[in-house]
Amino acid sequence: YAIRLFARTGKRLKVVGDGPERRRLRSLAGSSIEFCGRVSDTELRDLYATCRALIEPGEEAFGLTMVEGLARGKPVVALGRGGSPEIVGGGCGVLYGEPTESALQAALTRLESCSFKENRMQAAATRFSESEFVRRMQVVLESSAEASVDSANCDKSLASA
Repeated sequence: YAIRLFARTGKRLKVVGDGPERRRLRSLAGSSIEFCGRVSDTELRDLYATCRALIEPGEEAFGLTMVEGLARGKPVVALGRGGSPEIVGGGCGVLYGEPTESALQAALTRLESCSFKENRMQAAATRFSESEFVRRMQVVLESSAEASVDSANCDKSLASA
């Protein structure tokens, strides 16, 4: 539906990556849509630097691509399912409810009327960084260790009673 929408409206779209649907999607595309295929890290950085937003029309469980877009300071337009509400929420883009051309078109219209702060999006991306993951896991492990000690002390108290 995203390819059809951009082909119908003539808006520019760059599709990055490769997959089993590429041939079918290319057959739907108009001249405003460019299929970049697999790109190098340098090419990907350049694409992020020059794009207006990242479009994520699929349902992603985690959505690493959305986090990458935010880390580059770009808003995300995403189907509001899977991991996208957690990633895009808080002023970092626009979510839409149904995987249809009309819903995506409405989201793109909302995108044009919004202003986004690059530093806010970059800060939001840090919630998903390796260092943040390690920090959160340490909190969980410490809490678990404390609970184990409390439980052991409780067991000793019950045994002596």
